Amino acid sequence: MAITDATSQVAAERERRENERFTEKVFGSVDVWIVLLDERGRVVFWNAAAERLSGISADEALSGSFDFRSVFCPGEEDREDAIGKMDACRRDGATEVRLETCVCAAEGRSLRVEWTVRPWHFEDVSSDGLLLLGRDVTQDRHTEEQLLESERRYAAAFKETMAPMLLVDPETGAVCDCNAAALALYGYSREEMLALTNRDFNLLPAEDLRKNMEEATARLRNRFVFQHRLKNGDIRTVEVFASPTPFQGKTFLFSILHDITEKQRLEEQLHLVTFDCALQAKILGGILESSPDYLYVFDRMRKFCFSGKKGAALFERTPEEMTGRSWEALGIPEERIAAFDEHLAQTFAAGKSKRGVLVFPAPHGDMPLEYALYPICSENGVVDMVFCSMHAVP
Repeated sequence: MAITDATSQVAAERERRENERFTEKVFGSVDVWIVLLDERGRVVFWNAAAERLSGISADEALSGSFDFRSVFCPGEEDREDAIGKMDACRRDGATEVRLETCVCAAEGRSLRVEWTVRPWHFEDVSSDGLLLLGRDVTQDRHTEEQLLESERRYAAAFKETMAPMLLVDPETGAVCDCNAAALALYGYSREEMLALTNRDFNLLPAEDLRKNMEEATARLRNRFVFQHRLKNGDIRTVEVFASPTPFQGKTFLFSILHDITEKQRLEEQLHLVTFDCALQAKILGGILESSPDYLYVFDRMRKFCFSGKKGAALFERTPEEMTGRSWEALGIPEERIAAFDEHLAQTFAAGKSKRGVLVFPAPHGDMPLEYALYPICSENGVVDMVFCSMHAVP
């Protein structure tokens, strides 16, 4: 019987040690700072993560002279608060206390650590202590601060920019935020605007509007042109650039708006003017082509910049071949065109019409041509070109 009891005790001791080794191995492998304090505040367990984060070895922490509270950064406002909550947890028997402190870490660094503090009962000695589980949240807090700073910058830019801007919930179309420029465009007060959805002012059918928001949220499109109704009933053409933006934990559509009503109207007028000019040019071209006279246009360098078909044929050339050529380049003697050149110079200088006769050296004999010169002025009144009409003298 005694042998059986001894064997059972050995087996139980072996199992206890195996459990301790397993527990230490598990606690040593987790990336959580685990500390166990006895009733006098002495450290009785200090895992590998505690060594790594604090730079304090387990031997030093378990020496009996180490005060765990020394890891809290001195001078920090939350230090005394954390110590007070730990004491209250031990004294009052609270189920769990959560706190966050600045901790003096290895290599002179400081960390933000989030602690979960729980009462711990040591059954073998019937005493109470504390179990502390610490998680390094330094990077989390840094990321949160960056996000807050980004949101602060966004809020400032959103508020102060001159371009109308809206923040829209892509699921409901609700206007969640707007800047002063948007209020000025639509004519609503801020309270009125934030009570609207985009269906209240966008004239697009609801189903089409929903599809557009889905495309913007998925980044398939970012530019849209809509008809928007203002508070006073006016309809404006609005160009919208929309993109998904995370804000306060949710995705919104950040929309920048441009009122292009006047621009669109001017473009339509320009299109009509362009069409009208093209029609006029076509008509004028037909007149010039069918004219019985020899027609030319001269620039300020005395060169041909336009020639009718009949006028070009006089030189046995095409209208295209005439462009950019001078009298000399066409083989006309200088003495034949001296009077013409004088009249051309006077027309450019004075902006008045001139008439004269030019004797043209034709293959079958000299051909007298009566000419008329007419100034062509630019918008500022300067003569840029001279139109010349010639016909044979009977």
